[in-house]
Amino acid sequence: MVTYLLKANLIWLLLAGLYLLFLRHDTFFRWKRFTLLGIYAAGWLIPLTQLELWHQGNKAVAELFINMGLIQVMATSADLLPKKTVPTFTWGEGLLCGGYLIGLILLLVRFVTQLTSITMLRARSRSITIRGVKLYALPQPRTPFSFFNWIFMNPAAHPAVEQLEILDHELAHVRQRHSIDVLISELHTILCWPNPAVWLMKREVRINLEYLADARVLAQGHNRKSYQTHLLTLAYPQAIATLYNHFNVSPLKKRIHMMNKKKSNEAGYLKFLLFLPLCTLISLIINADAWATTHSPQQHTNMALSQQMPNRDEVVRKDTASVFEVVDEMPQFPGGFSAMMNYVGQNIKYPAEAVAKGLEGRVVVQFVVDKEGNLQDVKVIKGIDPLLDQEAVRVISSMPQWIPGKQKGKAVNVQFTMPLQFQIPQPAPQK
Repeated sequence: MVTYLLKANLIWLLLAGLYLLFLRHDTFFRWKRFTLLGIYAAGWLIPLTQLELWHQGNKAVAELFINMGLIQVMATSADLLPKKTVPTFTWGEGLLCGGYLIGLILLLVRFVTQLTSITMLRARSRSITIRGVKLYALPQPRTPFSFFNWIFMNPAAHPAVEQLEILDHELAHVRQRHSIDVLISELHTILCWPNPAVWLMKREVRINLEYLADARVLAQGHNRKSYQTHLLTLAYPQAIATLYNHFNVSPLKKRIHMMNKKKSNEAGYLKFLLFLPLCTLISLIINADAWATTHSPQQHTNMALSQQMPNRDEVVRKDTASVFEVVDEMPQFPGGFSAMMNYVGQNIKYPAEAVAKGLEGRVVVQFVVDKEGNLQDVKVIKGIDPLLDQEAVRVISSMPQWIPGKQKGKAVNVQFTMPLQFQIPQPAPQK
């Protein structure tokens, strides 16, 4: 879970940087709104993607990960490892976790307090109707605002023209459901408050929603200069919450500048396409481990071991018998690649003589997973020393039944190649 959250935060940091660099000053307010929401969604979804289309066809990428050393089954005997005690937190880890939890709790309390304040204010305010729209009259002069379908305003503090401007502004927030965006950005800042990107995103979400509402007011025919003057003259005490949409939310200078700015050239829409290659690149990088576990054991064939990268169309059958090298659904160890690594680590017995000789390295074992999931014809195709070669064959042969591979929906015999990295553990330094 921690790794997943770290990946999500990294995605938000990168995509928010792209947004701030290319889009923040454009007038494509509606597109910017959905782009900001899309960035939030990308942070949660990209770490979950496996890009199956690439997984099924791009062996070169898989081999690259293998050669980079991202895939190794560490055949280190448990007998040689130092005995582990119950894991404990260091002072640094404790302080980090404690600091994060304190910040999370404080922000949650603030969030709940603000929701309660808005609900209580609605209960204390009498309802009125202006132009057929239900509003809640604030008991004292305060900044007009809206929260979902609730619109709050003190009519006595505004002349008729200002009331219409405020009403159109807040109706834009209500009808376009801007409070959903506000809540989404607020919840992200609570959960991921140490990440500066989520705070920047929250600010951009809020100001862009005001741009949208301002554009709607001007589209209704209100005088631009009069509207801007009314924004500048509104000065009330600090608002009770930041969850709702303020009529004169800061910074006013940016809003007035954006209202007077010439509309961005339509060619600027092409900048939104920049997110597609960046999301693809991010997915490739942060899912390297998932790619590796999908490709290496299943598609690391004897041809790949000889540093050849065959085209998938060239890898068909091993011989005229029904033994395949690549099929639609490759065989899997029960529980997946992680379970297989755990099995090897727990069952390998590093020969004492090999330890004494300092023998280390990679042993490549090849075998066939038959239609029933049994392992047959286990042999070493690239060895180091008979001591380690025999141990590699032994631990592979002792594996439980696998989930058999399938070709066109039918179980078939599949040739499988697995590299085992033997490594003598170094003694831990004394503290």
